[in-house]
Amino acid sequence: MSATFKRLQALISILSPWLIFVCAASVIFMGLANEEPDLRDALCGFGVCFYSGVADWWNKLIYDLSAGTLISIVFFWLLARWPEHKRKMRIKRSFAAQYRIFKRACIENFLAVADGSFDGELPEQLMSLEAFRDYFKQDVGGRTTRWHEVANKMTDYYLDVTLSRMETLRQEIAFVMHNTDIDDEKVMAFLKRLSNAMLMQRNATRDYDAIKSFLGFFWQLFAGWDFVEGYRARDIAEEMIESI
Repeated sequence: MSATFKRLQALISILSPWLIFVCAASVIFMGLANEEPDLRDALCGFGVCFYSGVADWWNKLIYDLSAGTLISIVFFWLLARWPEHKRKMRIKRSFAAQYRIFKRACIENFLAVADGSFDGELPEQLMSLEAFRDYFKQDVGGRTTRWHEVANKMTDYYLDVTLSRMETLRQEIAFVMHNTDIDDEKVMAFLKRLSNAMLMQRNATRDYDAIKSFLGFFWQLFAGWDFVEGYRARDIAEEMIESI
C-alpha cells in the first residue's frame, strides 16, 4: 500500500461522510454561483437552467454561504479533527509498541521455562503465529511437547513476572479505551474481552487447572487458536490495534 493511499485513507477517516458531502456541495454551489457563468451555461446546455429576476443577488448569497461553509469546515478540520487524529495515532502507535513488548517478554519467559536458555534472536522469530505454534508443539524427548514443558516447569518467579506483564498491558488497554474514540464496535468488544480475560487470570497459580487456563489464554493469543475458526493466519490483537 503506497504512502499516498495511506494518507488518503487517513484523511477520509478524519472527515465524516456528511462533512465530505457538505464540502463537495459547497464547491459545486460556489461554481454555480460564480460570476463567470461557464458552469451554469454548461448545465443549461443539458436542460438544467436557473432563471431569476435578481440572479446577481442570489448568486452572491449562495457563493458567500458556500464559501463560508467550506472555510468553516477547513478550520474545524485543522483546529479540531486533525489534532485529535494525530493524538489518536500517537496512542495507537504506543499501544502497538506496548503489545509487541508484552508479547516478546512473555515468549522469553516461556522459552526460559521450557528450554532454560535460548538464542537471543529466537523470541523475535516466534512473534509469528505459525512459528510460535510450530516451535512449542515440537516433541521434547519423545514424551511431551515444549508447551507442556512450559506448564510442567513453570515457576513462581516466571508466573509472577508474566502476570505483571499482563497487568501492565491491561492498564494500557484501559488507557486506550478511555482516551480514544473507537468507532469500530468489533474492536471495542475485542479490547473488553481481552482486558476481562487478563483480569480473570490475575490470581493464577501453578495448580494444574489454573496453569492450564493461564497457558490456554496465551495459546489463543500467541498461537492464534480460536474454538470456532481454528488457527488464524494473523495475530488478532495486532489486527484489532491496526483498526483503531
